[in-house]
Formats: sequence, C-alpha cells, structure tokens
Amino acid sequence: MTTVRIPEGWPTTEEQARAVQDELRARVILDEPGPPPGTGRVTGVDVAYDDERDVVTAAAVVLDAASLEVVAEATAVGRISFPYVPGLLAFREIPTVLAALDALPCP
Repeated sequence: MTTVRIPEGWPTTEEQARAVQDELRARVILDEPGPPPGTGRVTGVDVAYDDERDVVTAAAVVLDAASLEVVAEATAVGRISFPYVPGLLAFREIPTVLAALDALPCP
C-alpha cells in the first residue's frame, strides 16, 4: 500500500479547481482509437472514503482483456484534501488514484 502526499500547488478552493479544469479541457483528445476489443489489458479503479478520519483509499486492478484474469493490483491511502463539490470530484480523488496506478508493477 502506498501513502499519498498531496502534490505541491494542488488546488485548495473551488475557484482554483475550476480554473485547472478549464485549462485542461482544451487538451482532451476525443478521436483517438483504442485497442481492438478483447486485446491488451483493462484497468479499473475505485475509491472509498472514511469521512470521520478524513481518509481516502484507492484501489487499482489490471485485467487481461481476453481472459479477465487479474494481472496486477495496488492500493493507496491518503488524506482527503479537497471538499466534495459536484463536478470537481477528481480533485478529491486523483492524487490517491494516481498513487495506486503508479504502484502497479505494469503499465
């Protein structure tokens, strides 16, 4: 399990988070094709909260797309660093999700 530190300069207000979101919007690629169905690997993530302790936990699991066999798994735990704001959930979850993905032994 990986313990997460909040990145330097991470947004702490709704206004800062919306500004980052607006900046990133132009970088979204919508027309890039993915791999053929049933090939490669599929990665899923989920997040759970313990609001009483201000803790967020993320889990990542990599599956073989053809057999659905588990290839790798990892978890990370961090402090909740951003309030719940509809439309800005990523700023609450992403540091811990990225830490779980980085802890995977495969891409």
